[in-house]
Amino acid sequence: MEQSREELIRAGLVAHKKPLYQVLALDHHPQKRSGDPQSLGRILKQMMEVSHDRL
Repeated sequence: MEQSREELIRAGLVAHKKPLYQVLALDHHPQKRSGDPQSLGRILKQMMEVSHDRL
């Protein structure tokens, strides 16, 4: 149980401060899938653009 909790906290899905837990919201904007293979460089570039937009 403790290991599972720690994994969820690290993944940013659960907040924990003893004795309380909070399930955090998931992103409401699902990413579109192209169906085609993409290079790792392109995927990382897209991730950086999304994270930059959130700042």
